[in-house]
Amino acid sequence: MQKDIKISPKTPKRLEKENYLNTHASNISMAKYPVLADLHNHLNEKKIEPNDWWRAVKKRKLSVIAITEHSYCDPKDAYLRLKEIQPEGIILIPGVEAKTSAGDLLVYGEDESIYEIKEIMKKGVKIETALLAVKKYKLTASFAHPHGFKADSVCEALGEKKALELVKKYNVGVEYYNGMLGSANQLLFGRKWVKRFFKLLEYMDKNKATSKLHINWPTHKAKTKLEKIANETLERVKQGMSFAQNAKFITVGSDAHYRAQLEAEYLN
Repeated sequence: MQKDIKISPKTPKRLEKENYLNTHASNISMAKYPVLADLHNHLNEKKIEPNDWWRAVKKRKLSVIAITEHSYCDPKDAYLRLKEIQPEGIILIPGVEAKTSAGDLLVYGEDESIYEIKEIMKKGVKIETALLAVKKYKLTASFAHPHGFKADSVCEALGEKKALELVKKYNVGVEYYNGMLGSANQLLFGRKWVKRFFKLLEYMDKNKATSKLHINWPTHKAKTKLEKIANETLERVKQGMSFAQNAKFITVGSDAHYRAQLEAEYLN
């Protein structure tokens, strides 16, 4: 890849590591246009058909996509089924979302041999064991949704100080933006029935009659709870972006589990 490649500011999914992209760039000339990439998504967990998955990829006009099925959902099967019908002109990177003692770790390889590495595939593997394997086998790794929820996110599981130590020690990347977490409010509050429900809550909360009768208290409580969820989700996204600035490279992905999520316009 040439050094003068420019990535559009509107590009949602980017690869920041040139050497890694070079490995997969034999069938596409990426110097001619911006690289659109999605480095975190799934196939098997929600049983998406490979043809539907590729249709969504084409609809998003992606140039590069990594399949990162969960380590416990047969990621090798997902990769091979997609590889079998891979369209020309789109790079497919074999990957896996490893379940470690410190949350989810996105790991990328050059071919399906990545799925034979026990230290990566073992559910609940100690984080440093997984990172040592990444280094040993010359793979690339990135912490997924660093400020997601405690069970799946490195900063929530270990704290930012320890997470940063791992980033520096093992040259781990960080997922700058996770589509599922980032679009959670859109997925919830963008639905018509939720909008109507929220408007009803607002009306009852402000209505003088319901206020005098003291029947607006439950609606006020429900509205406040929804607003709290929205604010907490937004804060997690902001914290993840801030933490990612400490890494040498970043990744971005939709984290799509369904075809509709993979092709969703708001993930752009």
